[in-house]
Amino acid sequence: MRTDDELLAHVRREATGRTRRRRAVVGGAAVLVMAVGAGALAADRSDRHGVATEPGTTTEPTTTEPTTTEPSTTTTAPPTATTEPYATTTSPATTVPVDPRVTTTARGESNGLTVDVVAVQDRHRPGEVELTVRMRTARGGRPFGDVAWTSTGVPARFGVTEHLPPDEVIECDELMWDPPEPLTPDPVAGPLDETYTLHHTYPPGVRTTVAITAWTSFCSLDQAVVDVVLDLQVVP
Repeated sequence: MRTDDELLAHVRREATGRTRRRRAVVGGAAVLVMAVGAGALAADRSDRHGVATEPGTTTEPTTTEPTTTEPSTTTTAPPTATTEPYATTTSPATTVPVDPRVTTTARGESNGLTVDVVAVQDRHRPGEVELTVRMRTARGGRPFGDVAWTSTGVPARFGVTEHLPPDEVIECDELMWDPPEPLTPDPVAGPLDETYTLHHTYPPGVRTTVAITAWTSFCSLDQAVVDVVLDLQVVP
């Protein structure tokens, strides 16, 4: 049998136990109420955002990255260059002056002697002819000759016979002092380069033939003679 003190202690323990159980039940109910409230709140938020969330599950908010749209690039061809028409410049007509001189040439060679003949005419002086005769040889002396301007006229002389009468026959003793017999080398022969100039006037526009004969070292072993024919159209 319990004593009064033991019975009183037992009652107190029972009372204390009941109080603790009530507090536990109340606390559990409170936790349950809070959990239900939190679930309802989450469901409400899920309904608002269209996301279903299990009770007691924490859902991280979804982060939507902003969409970056690259601007489209349109390449426009450069405008076509417009070429301006070139300005047309008309140059004045250039008149090439006509050479008033007319030149005709001919050449003859024999026994080492070369004879070049050049006839020059001037359009400003029709009919006038200037004739040059050039004689060249490695060995020769006492050059002379004549020019037959026409087939019927008297030839004109040049060289050492220039001052002899045109109709006089040239003999060896006229050109050489006592020429030896038989012929011997020309004692005065050597390199020779001589040019002679003669003039004549024709009727303008005629066509003629000029005959030239050139000699060197006449009546000697070094003698050479050349005949040159020049076909000449006289300027009208």
